[in-house]
Amino acid sequence: MAYSLSHSYFGANFISDFNFINYDDPSNGFVRYQSQPDALAKGLYSINPNTKAVTLGVDNTNVYGLDEGRPSLRLESKRQYNHGLFIGDFAHMPPSVCGLWPAFWMYGTDWPVDGEIDIIEGANQATTNIISGHTTQGCRLPDAPQAAGEPLLRDCESPGTTNNAGCNYLPPASQPHTYGDSFNAVGGGVYALEWTSEAIRIWHWPRHGIPSDIVAKTPDPSTWGLPSALFGTSSCEVDRYFRNMSIVIQTNFCGDYAATIWGSDGDTCNQRAPTCVEYVANNPDAFSNAYWEVNYIDVYQPSAVDNAGPAEPTTTTTIKVTSTIYKTVPNPATMMTSIMQNGTVLVSSMSGNPAGPTATAPPSPSTDPIVPGRDPATVGEYAYLGCYGSTTGFQTFLLRASLPDLTVEKCVDLCRPGRYAALRGSECFCAEALDPDTRAEADRGRCDIPCPGNSVQLC
Repeated sequence: MAYSLSHSYFGANFISDFNFINYDDPSNGFVRYQSQPDALAKGLYSINPNTKAVTLGVDNTNVYGLDEGRPSLRLESKRQYNHGLFIGDFAHMPPSVCGLWPAFWMYGTDWPVDGEIDIIEGANQATTNIISGHTTQGCRLPDAPQAAGEPLLRDCESPGTTNNAGCNYLPPASQPHTYGDSFNAVGGGVYALEWTSEAIRIWHWPRHGIPSDIVAKTPDPSTWGLPSALFGTSSCEVDRYFRNMSIVIQTNFCGDYAATIWGSDGDTCNQRAPTCVEYVANNPDAFSNAYWEVNYIDVYQPSAVDNAGPAEPTTTTTIKVTSTIYKTVPNPATMMTSIMQNGTVLVSSMSGNPAGPTATAPPSPSTDPIVPGRDPATVGEYAYLGCYGSTTGFQTFLLRASLPDLTVEKCVDLCRPGRYAALRGSECFCAEALDPDTRAEADRGRCDIPCPGNSVQLC
């Protein structure tokens, strides 16, 4: 199906084409959403004069009472949609920080009758995205695999019997940079949602893997391979369960998600404060990096000819890097982080294969202005996680060796079979977990130390 650009949320019209919602949060968040004038006065949004990227932030200066809520933004598109191709390019999203609950999603006027699709969502220390659908009774995920992602809950009914979780997918194991710190470490990326009467399909690409047809504003979903998530086909009649949906981008705090999982299922946020509200109220500095940087959100509609319409400029932004982290994943994929003050970190994979079938990689630009190509994307079962920093000295990492000829490959060998390998100059560090204060760096320029054993690589 050929698509043409019908609307672009970009630059100044991004602000004018969204409503700034300032009513009480329906999900019980510890948040005070701001009107557009109040958000401007508080400095919560800005437009880059060169790239036209829009930054949407939160208050990261003030301490608040436990009955107040931290100022933030919830934007909803003035237009409602039925079908289309929606492509969002994000240079940065709120990080994997305790108390945060950011989301990029769509929902209909009469919820849940008109449906909801959560394209990007997570909470607290999550580094993996969850894509979800919410409907009235009768919609389920397909039984036969039609997406590369891993199905979690299959019944989409909301509120339903699963605490309003709906139906959802985890990304395929070959995509370890879908949310929060892992997303930011590779310069962000693109999410695309195609909505037809047959199905709603969602794809994700990191910055270095964005298909060339998206960059050229001539998107062709038929060339993108299997989506990460699919809702519809015979198990869910799309036009019955999804209609009249608006685009929403927000940053919430605590609420029905982040507060509910506080200190559970491996979440260590309760080490920071007894409750989510106490932490968010008293720690403004924790949210200094809690912002969305949106290059654009483009909306396409089917066309008789392959015409991309009036293309807006494709924008890119740079991130700073302090050190590199590698992590093991079932199918290694590119990620990046930083450790100590300058270094490289890798993360290792669990054994096994990703759930569901794999997709053919789409065409993509040969070079990427955001993520440098100097470090290998994968080393065996390890994948390049990104550039991370820590305010507490990377407490979980232990020095394994200091070598005058250190390379990425040698550090990985030293850390096997552990979870994380990290490099800083001639030093190799290993860890089994990341502590809550280890987060992706916004400044990639700090990760510019050549590896002593291979000057082409960065340590």
